[in-house]
Amino acid sequence: MTNSAKFGLSGLILGGALALPGCLFDKIEPEEIDFVDEGESGGDGGTGEGNTGDGDGDGDGDPGGDGDGDPGDGDGDATGDGDGDDETGDGDGDGDGDGDGDGDGDIPCAELQAEPLVEGDNDVALANVMSSFEASCGAPGPDALFSFTAPSDASFSFSLSNAEFEGVIYLAGPTCLPLEELDCQPEGQDIVYPMLTDEVVYVIVDSSMDPGAATVTITAL
Repeated sequence: MTNSAKFGLSGLILGGALALPGCLFDKIEPEEIDFVDEGESGGDGGTGEGNTGDGDGDGDGDPGGDGDGDPGDGDGDATGDGDGDDETGDGDGDGDGDGDGDGDGDIPCAELQAEPLVEGDNDVALANVMSSFEASCGAPGPDALFSFTAPSDASFSFSLSNAEFEGVIYLAGPTCLPLEELDCQPEGQDIVYPMLTDEVVYVIVDSSMDPGAATVTITAL
């Protein structure tokens, strides 16, 4: 290559090199140069919390918001405690009832149909029915409920006799279900019970198996 050609080629290269910075400076304004310098020199470039910056182009990111949504704890309530309780209750569901039962299942003898007895001999009969009561000396067969009202303050004897069945007699009250037993004796044995005027006692005649007739005798002592 001749010296003239080399000189011409060098001139072209030199001219192109001089033209290139001019092109670059045509595309970047002075203030943009400052931005580039700042971004390269130490700005955090909005990297703090992902997409939470506001994109204002100042290179330092937007400190607002950490990407976790609302300031609550994520359980949907306004308390931020994470337990889902509302502001009016603790959610334990205990209501106002205690559920401990108060004896409402008890049945007083007065609510049952009881045939009244009087002083002296009373003829009674047991129907062929299922047993409703059972005392300490009671039997599993048919039984019947009676009542006696004391005409005066006294002790009274109660006895069962002439029974067509093997049975027992017992006193109860004031609760029949469950049975509140006062005394219980087999046929031929007396029950002595002190009473006040107009006091009511309930008498139950019970059979071991079969129905039938019998006599209940009540005597003031």
